[in-house]
Amino acid sequence: MVALFMFVRGVQCSFILCAVIVGIGALRFELGVNRLLPNHYLNVLNGEEILLQGFLVSEPENQTRGWRSEMRVVAVGIGDTTWTVTGRLLVRFGEQVPLAAYGDSLCLRVLPTLPEPARNPGGFDYRGYLALRGIRALAYVSR
Repeated sequence: MVALFMFVRGVQCSFILCAVIVGIGALRFELGVNRLLPNHYLNVLNGEEILLQGFLVSEPENQTRGWRSEMRVVAVGIGDTTWTVTGRLLVRFGEQVPLAAYGDSLCLRVLPTLPEPARNPGGFDYRGYLALRGIRALAYVSR
């Protein structure tokens, strides 16, 4: 009887320990996904068109009206001020823009926008999907 009691108590402790570990992991994940570093490019945006400097970190993907690629941002310029920053951006390029290659360094004048959040409960969350990939904003280059 004592052995059975000790076994049940050990299972309960194991279950509680596993639950605590999973909870801590979920909290750490949530904080990691939703936290911006102090030098992230979104911290310097003010709703104006900006000059982005960075390089492509994914192979360009052809689409029906142009192409798109992920860009790692290294500097942002607004007016006469330039900041050294970090972060990733999904850039869509129009049909008239020549195709670039993985690793190419680019300097673009864009107006970054935030992806739309999920509108329907339980629906696909594009903003969350991009955040998991480290992408916080979208930009479009027409020419």
